[in-house]
Amino acid sequence: VAICFFDVVSIHQSDRDLTERGIYGLGGFLKVSSELRVLWSGPYLSRLWCVFELAAYRKANPDGLIKVTPLFVEAGVLALILGSYCAGFGFFVVFALHLHASFRLAAYGIALIPVYFLMHAMRKNKRAKQQLVNELKNFDLTKALCRTDFDRDFIHSAIVHWYGSKEKFVDHVRGPLREELLAEGTLNIPLPYLLLVTIAAMCSSLNSVVAYWVGGASVDTVLSQLIGGTLALEFFWFLPITKFSIYLCDRFADPVWTSCCMDYMQTGAIFLCFFALYYAGDEMATAAQSSGLATTCAWCFFAWTVSWMFCFQGYVHIRRFTRLAFSGC
Repeated sequence: VAICFFDVVSIHQSDRDLTERGIYGLGGFLKVSSELRVLWSGPYLSRLWCVFELAAYRKANPDGLIKVTPLFVEAGVLALILGSYCAGFGFFVVFALHLHASFRLAAYGIALIPVYFLMHAMRKNKRAKQQLVNELKNFDLTKALCRTDFDRDFIHSAIVHWYGSKEKFVDHVRGPLREELLAEGTLNIPLPYLLLVTIAAMCSSLNSVVAYWVGGASVDTVLSQLIGGTLALEFFWFLPITKFSIYLCDRFADPVWTSCCMDYMQTGAIFLCFFALYYAGDEMATAAQSSGLATTCAWCFFAWTVSWMFCFQGYVHIRRFTRLAFSGC
C-alpha cells in the first residue's frame, strides 16, 4: 500500500511542541521515501521550508527520485479540454445555422474562436515555465522567506551542516539539482494529457457518426465518417497539430512587442497556424469521404503516419532502424 507524507497535513501547524517534533522527525520520512513530489507553483522557491525539504531529501536519500509536477501544466490541460468542448459547441452552432454551406472558411473561423482565447491564455500560462527555469538558475537562499527566526536559524544551520556552507548549497540548486529537475521533461504537457484533449474533440465528431446511423445512412457512409472524420481528423490529425500549437505557445510565450494589441496579434499568428492545419485536414477528410471508403482509409493511414511520427516518436524509431540497416551493410 502506497503511503503519502503530505507535510502541511502531517505536521501540526498550530501546536508549537508538535510542530517542532514533526520538523525534527522530517528527515526520517524523507530518508525512507522513494519519491519527493514537488507541486510547483510560483512562490515555491521563495518559501524557506520548501527549499529545506529539497535539501534534506537529496542529502538523506541520494538515490531517491525528485519529481516536479508544475501546477501550470495541469492548468494548461484544463484550459485545453475546456477549449475543445467550447470549439465543439461552436461547430454545433455553425452547423445548426447552416453557415458552413455558404461561408465554409468563415464559419470554421467563427467556430474556432474559443481556441484563439485559449491560446492567449496558454501563452500566459507558459510564462510560468520560464519563471521556474529562471528561479532555479538564479536561486538565492537569502531571499527565501520564513515565518519565524527559529525556523530560519534551524534550516540554515541544517543546510550548512549538510552541504558545508550556504554558498555550496546555492551552487547545488543552480547546478546539479536544476539539471535533475529539468531533465525529467515534466515541464511539458505529457502525451496522456494530450490524449484527454483529443478525446474531447472525438466525442463531438462521434455525434455526427451517430446522427448518420440513426438517419439511416448506408454502412459505407457511416464508416467513412467514423474513419475519415472521427479517427483520422479528430484523433490522428488533431493530436499532432495540437502538440505543435502548444509548442508555438511555449516558444513564443513572451510578447515580442510591448503593446497589448500587438500581443494579441502575436497570439493571432499562432492561431492562424492551427487554423490552417486544421482546415487543411478537414478539407482532406471531406475530399476523401466523398471519394469512397478506400480513399478514406488511405487518408486515415496518412493522418496516422503523421501522428505516429510526431507524437509517438516514430521518427526516433525510423532513425534507429535506418542506423541499424546501414550498420548491417
